[in-house]
Amino acid sequence: MTSHEEHQRSFWQPALGPRTRSLAGLLSPVRCSLRHLQDGWELRTSGMTIDRLLLVLSSLSEETRTLVGFSTEEAGSPHDQPRIQDPGPEAARSTYGRIAWAVQIDGPVEVEDAEAIQGAWERGESMLDAEIRANASLEVDAHGTLVLRARKQEVVLHAVGEVLRAHVARQRGLDSGDITLPEPGLVHALLGISGSIGLRPIETETYPTWVDVGISTCPEGSLKSANTSVIYDAVGNSWHGDF
Repeated sequence: MTSHEEHQRSFWQPALGPRTRSLAGLLSPVRCSLRHLQDGWELRTSGMTIDRLLLVLSSLSEETRTLVGFSTEEAGSPHDQPRIQDPGPEAARSTYGRIAWAVQIDGPVEVEDAEAIQGAWERGESMLDAEIRANASLEVDAHGTLVLRARKQEVVLHAVGEVLRAHVARQRGLDSGDITLPEPGLVHALLGISGSIGLRPIETETYPTWVDVGISTCPEGSLKSANTSVIYDAVGNSWHGDF
């Protein structure tokens, strides 16, 4: 077994610091847009930190490995997992900020596999095409948008569910792990309206026992006011929507 296979597959999640509700934070949108590819699905997300989607990759299966490539040489080999020496929020943000791509692969991984994936990324080609055992890939484009590609639709639905869960967690001042993921069927119905959704904190109303999440389903490229919503029931720890 190679050394990079022995690295832990889980990522340390930084503790949430004090929450501020600045005007910029109230207006800043989180966007997700989904499209069907010839060999799978592509989800583009802006306004969300990369650690949330890395958790999606690392949770797909216990039989997989997650390779991570960095945008700077100081983080180490492109096929190593990030190793945080000082588990503090600043260290975590610094490490996550250098990640350029991540790929989830079934089974053991050799150096040649990592090199092939790195080469595909450098050429701007599909990292899923570079490795037949790759199930999903995640990269950061030149504009900071997170691009998740997966062979199975359930992976991208999981990712959008993670976006919704993180959004509600921030609104309620909780850790995301305290909130259940929306059912894939609910996420599928929501994306089925236009293939794109936008969330703004200012359009989310929080009550003691439930959260009304306003959602814009306007086409990609513009963000109009929310035209639909989903409800998170804090008592039942469940999600509801009528589409």
